[in-house]
Amino acid sequence: MALPSVHKCLQLSDENEQLVKKLKKLHIKNKELEKNLGHIQEKLHLQQLMHEYVTSRELLQMYNDLQKRYVKEIKTNQEQSEAIKNLTDFFEEVEDLKHAVQESVKLNNQYEKCLKQISNFSTVERKTAILLKLVCFVSSVLIFCEFLIYYVVIFQCRWPEVKGGAHVGKKETSTSVLKAIILADTHLLGEIRGHWLDKLRREWQMERSFQSALWLLQPDIVFILGDVFDEGKWSSPQAWADDVRRFRRMFKYPVSTELVVIVGNHDIGFHYEMTTYKVNRFEKVFNFSSGKLITRKGINFVIVNSVAMEGDGCAVCRTSEAKLVALSHKLNCSQQKPNHSNKRCSDVEKLPASEPILLQHYPLYRRSDAECSGEDSAPPEEKNMLFKEKYDVLSQEASQKLIWWFHPRLILSGHTHSACEVLHAGKIPEISVPSFSWRNRNNPSFIMGSITPTDFSLQKCFLPYESRVFTIYCAAGALLVILILAHFQLLTPPFYFAQRLISKHKAV
Repeated sequence: MALPSVHKCLQLSDENEQLVKKLKKLHIKNKELEKNLGHIQEKLHLQQLMHEYVTSRELLQMYNDLQKRYVKEIKTNQEQSEAIKNLTDFFEEVEDLKHAVQESVKLNNQYEKCLKQISNFSTVERKTAILLKLVCFVSSVLIFCEFLIYYVVIFQCRWPEVKGGAHVGKKETSTSVLKAIILADTHLLGEIRGHWLDKLRREWQMERSFQSALWLLQPDIVFILGDVFDEGKWSSPQAWADDVRRFRRMFKYPVSTELVVIVGNHDIGFHYEMTTYKVNRFEKVFNFSSGKLITRKGINFVIVNSVAMEGDGCAVCRTSEAKLVALSHKLNCSQQKPNHSNKRCSDVEKLPASEPILLQHYPLYRRSDAECSGEDSAPPEEKNMLFKEKYDVLSQEASQKLIWWFHPRLILSGHTHSACEVLHAGKIPEISVPSFSWRNRNNPSFIMGSITPTDFSLQKCFLPYESRVFTIYCAAGALLVILILAHFQLLTPPFYFAQRLISKHKAV
């Protein structure tokens, strides 16, 4: 038998492999069918068992039990759901309450902060109000004591009425009355002896008094009877210029008022200190000259440099006395008295026929101030002190010369810082005007004069007493301390202590 070909063998080998694969697939399929058959048999067996052992009543009972159990489970689930829901709502409410509490705490903190701020604001406001009241109280006291008091005091002064009428050929009217203010010894402090606080205080007092008097009284003319400056007798040119500047600021005056300043020993020095330079310096500033005549409304005022009335023949003294003699001749000729020949007075300029008023710094000679009276006269311990000629008063010789030359109807002087009224030759009154500075007196004053060509009337106007001003300050300070202590309730324990003492005393 012949062998098959190779090709045929290969073909058969492939077929054999495919058959093997088919066989394997059939085996796998057969296993699956066997497995499915086993499942089917188990189900059939179970159905057979159920059919054999379980009846329909039992199935119904089982069904009912299951139904009840299902309903019970549903109820339990519903209750649990409601409880969970309630618990959830409770937790939500707790959370809401927690947020509300937190918000309330925040609001409370803000409220407390606001209350604290309001309290602080109220405290600051109260402190500010108290401070303002204290400032107003202190300011009111200062304004009154340093400003208004001068108006209050000077407002009470009145111009005196002229006693007798002047009838020089016609009836006198009020326009012919000259209203004059006379003051003396201002003593503006200089750079050597004047402390700045003392200068500030005294100059303010004099400035306010002078300006208040000008505003209230409106005089026609003001006379200052010497010792304008305290250190003019030895001040340097620079110090002199500063003193003059301060004087012009303090004693400024309106156009309607005229200011006439007379020289004193503190302005140019005593006779042994007086020099032509100092005299010329004073004359240049104040338009002053000894032997000068001022005529206002028919009234003659004679200005005298009393420091130059030494009588020793010095250059300044000779010039001053020569001017006074010439002026005396004019005035005497103007009086047209019978003992004056017409030939002697024919070439003399005629002046108003009015007896002159003498204005000077030194008083005429008097032994002392023993006969002086009044609240602004010299203190009792000084009244009996004898005056020194050519230092405290003019010499007897110079005094007699002035009276003989001018036959004045009134003499006004300063220098002593105290008031005095004396009669010379039994008929010529001399008024010593007290110092205008509180540095020299506790009660400064000035003279108000209503003057006509034939008559005059004088009235003294006192300025505020410095002791009274200090009393006002002390009383205001004590009241301020009491108010402060009462505000801080520091006066309560002493008050209750006093009240208890009074109660015990009454009980006993």
